[in-house]
Amino acid sequence: MSDVLLRRGGAQDLRFLRDMLHHAYYWRERVPGSLVSRYVRGWGRPGDTALIALQNGFPVGAAWFRVFRDEEPGYGFVDEVTPELAIAVVPSKRGHGIGDELLSALIEKAQSAGY
Repeated sequence: MSDVLLRRGGAQDLRFLRDMLHHAYYWRERVPGSLVSRYVRGWGRPGDTALIALQNGFPVGAAWFRVFRDEEPGYGFVDEVTPELAIAVVPSKRGHGIGDELLSALIEKAQSAGY
């Protein structure tokens, strides 16, 4: 997997993060757009952290976490101090360790942020 580079995600990656949500959650039923969009809407607020996996300069996976409020909880909401994590790799790139690398790096980011 030496040809994969991880970089910090930002506002320029919102479209890709949104696309990755559909892979991450593999929605089995129709889900309101507001539930999906809350994972990326207003990206860049304190605590938002994302990593993008690039292969040959193209995004092939993403992992990120975000903390939600009681008033607008996420799908797996625990409390206001526990971030929710999302991770996905494009189907054609699965099984090559990209997800493992993303998850390990994101856990390091979360630990250094005090989670």
